[in-house]
Amino acid sequence: MEINHANLNSVLKPKDGFAPAYLIYGDEMLYKEAFAKLLDAMVPKEQQGLNYDPLDGRDAPASSVAASLQTYPMFPGTKVTAWLDSKVFYSQKQTIALLEKAEDAFKNKGVARAARFVLDYLSIRKISLEDLNRADPVASLNLPEDHKGLAGDWLEESLAHCIDEGKKVPVYLDEGEMIVQVLEQGCGDNHLIITADLADKRKKLFKYIKDHGVVVDCSVPKGNVQADKQAQAQALTVQMNKVLDARGKSMEPRAFSMIQERIGADLRTFTNTLEKLASYVGDRPVITARDVEAVVSRTKEDPIFAFTNALASKNAQESLALLDRLLAGDFHPLAVAAASANHLRRFLAIKTFLAGPFGNRWNKGMNFNAFKSTVMPAISDHDARTQAVLDAWDDQLKVEEKEEPGKKPRKTRKAAKKLTTDLFVAPPGRNAYPIYLAFKESENFTMDELTNAMDLLIQADRDIKRYPPHYDKMIMEKVILGICAR
Repeated sequence: MEINHANLNSVLKPKDGFAPAYLIYGDEMLYKEAFAKLLDAMVPKEQQGLNYDPLDGRDAPASSVAASLQTYPMFPGTKVTAWLDSKVFYSQKQTIALLEKAEDAFKNKGVARAARFVLDYLSIRKISLEDLNRADPVASLNLPEDHKGLAGDWLEESLAHCIDEGKKVPVYLDEGEMIVQVLEQGCGDNHLIITADLADKRKKLFKYIKDHGVVVDCSVPKGNVQADKQAQAQALTVQMNKVLDARGKSMEPRAFSMIQERIGADLRTFTNTLEKLASYVGDRPVITARDVEAVVSRTKEDPIFAFTNALASKNAQESLALLDRLLAGDFHPLAVAAASANHLRRFLAIKTFLAGPFGNRWNKGMNFNAFKSTVMPAISDHDARTQAVLDAWDDQLKVEEKEEPGKKPRKTRKAAKKLTTDLFVAPPGRNAYPIYLAFKESENFTMDELTNAMDLLIQADRDIKRYPPHYDKMIMEKVILGICAR
């Protein structure tokens, strides 16, 4: 069966036992909430340490999922294998990644290692070696337009190696079809839950779960037609009531419309925005349009800010999706890396402040008004001390030089001003609320994680300048996963 997430409670206490498989897909925030409810209903919390096997969909192949489903639980009772954030429904779109891995293997480990990835590539595209023209094997691949940038001598040599060595292209088995085979064999009291941001209803796996299990639709329409907009407004209204009722607050209709206009219909971003607004208004019970104007930037128009905010929240999935939007919108990857570095550099300044004598003024549970009255004066004192130290260094390093004919004097003072901007926690003229938000975001990182993140961004800057453009996305994805690792 297929149900809407609003009807999830109808399957949490089934009369005939839980289904062998569940698929929960759509909006990330909704499907994670639905998954948590379903898991708690199937496996008591005290047994989840041993009878719940979570597998990361970014890394775990279908073979690992199958092995888990075929392994008895540690304790008698229900066992859940969860394939979280699975990409099983769009594996066909990932063929370019195999070519990239093949080229990298060819350069670093030789043609034999590259050949493995090339054979997998041929398998997914259902091309046999016999289909290739020996005189020009690359041309006979009929590479899709976005793959052609990877064609080169390395690919021709790899294909020739496969032919000469009598290699066989493995029979392509869609990962979803592999899971269906396991489910058809029966898994006893072992159950599968898949969470995904999208689901291809044409796939055999989707059809199987719909017929023999439960599909939970958590999607929110993204279109601009009237029906989609009404569905978006309904989902946002439900979420708004849930968040604000818990805090004893309400919102003007005009304020709600402004938020939807500025950030779109992404529920996680919407929820984060509501929490920011609730903190901003303090004891006031009603959030107004003026509050939204002060706090909420136009995320839909400023995707780079949405990206850096997702990165600061260690939300890898949202960061990767926004990276795609940025690169598709002609943002240069170096600009994305620079914006990321600037955002994280603020956290380094905050960590320096927190390690100093005023650090005990801050605690992550404080509201904005307490921050403004308690922490902001300490920040001003900290920045004044930082300025004094820098001025002393500047005076000490300044060397009187006799001007040589035709030589301009050194602009040491200007350089010093640029340096102080990076070291200040709250540069002059900055509004207190963004600084408060930066303090809260900085709690996601330790100092070691921040220095590691800066190292990753420096290396990415070098790699982007060193390698061909088709590597840019892969380089930035590596940075994102490294920064968002928990």
